[in-house]
Amino acid sequence: MSTSNLMSRRLRADRALILDLISVLSQQPAGLRRWSVMRAMKTLSEKANREVSPKFEDDVERAFRRHCEGDSVHTGMADKPQVLFFRPKESVGEVWAVHRDKAEAWMKGGNLAA
Repeated sequence: MSTSNLMSRRLRADRALILDLISVLSQQPAGLRRWSVMRAMKTLSEKANREVSPKFEDDVERAFRRHCEGDSVHTGMADKPQVLFFRPKESVGEVWAVHRDKAEAWMKGGNLAA
């Protein structure tokens, strides 16, 4: 498989993960614990007949962190991804949430390349 095909497949997979994250987290304005997010993400992927690989949770977390407010993943990136997600400060533990307005604008603007 060529490098461009591999890159294209990865972008499609990332896009699906980001869209699913937005869908899952939009239903919970206060956010969800990481394990609840992972369970919901697996369910969405299975319903869509997408593969849930052994590295699925790593891929989901990478997609979340890449678009998460205040995450160090952005450091040194030439093309910084738009911030769509955050970790609520008032929550204890690993809670993930979505900036609904930013996510809606991102989807409407056609910025679907992860």
